[in-house]
Parts: sequence; structure tokens; C-alpha cells
Amino acid sequence: IYEDHIPFHVLIPRLVDRLLELDNLYGDGSFGREWDVAGMKRDSRMIASCVESGGVWQAKRISGRTGQEMFLSGFVGTMQYQGDFRPFLEPLRYLPYVNLGRFNVFGCGWCTIQFLDNQ
Repeated sequence: IYEDHIPFHVLIPRLVDRLLELDNLYGDGSFGREWDVAGMKRDSRMIASCVESGGVWQAKRISGRTGQEMFLSGFVGTMQYQGDFRPFLEPLRYLPYVNLGRFNVFGCGWCTIQFLDNQ
């Protein structure tokens, strides 16, 4: 489990799997036919990952139904990725609209994306 950083080769497979799941449940299932899923997952290892700021963060949640305490933890911060993103542009455009990770049902796991010109 990655909590102190999110490598691109972990982010992309989880994003693609989540989008395929949502497309199969609520869409027409075309993502699986149109995307080179195995290639994307394989090629994601070619993208360099670096923590710009942040780290592990933990929050306490109390269940409204049972009253039990639960700790939600994960990475909060800014990651920087460098490489050729062309194979990943289609799934990456959905990144701000889906939550990823263990605690996504509690509103955790949201991401934003910004492409910077490296020239």
C-alpha cells in the first residue's frame, strides 16, 4: 500500500480499472474495447514520479450507523509526473471526476490534474 506517495504506475491501473467498472455498469462498455488496457498498465512504469509536497494524512471517521471510530489514511499532497502522457490522455481526462482508493466511498481519493509545458 502506498500512503506516502502515489507512483504513476499505481495511479493509472487503478484509474483505468475504476473507469472500466463504471463504464460496464453505467455506460456502454466501450472503454474496454477502445483502450489498450494492458499497454497502458505496462507503459505507466515509464512515467517518472516525484513527491512535490505532502505526505501521509490521517483522519478519524465515526460511523453514523454503529458509532464506531474508523481511521482513514492516505497521501495528501502534490505529485509531479514526467514523461510521455499521450497513451494515457483518454483516462486522465476523467481523473478529476472519479475518486480512487480504499476510502473513496467516504469522499476520499479525489485528484486534480494540471499539465505543465516543460519547454
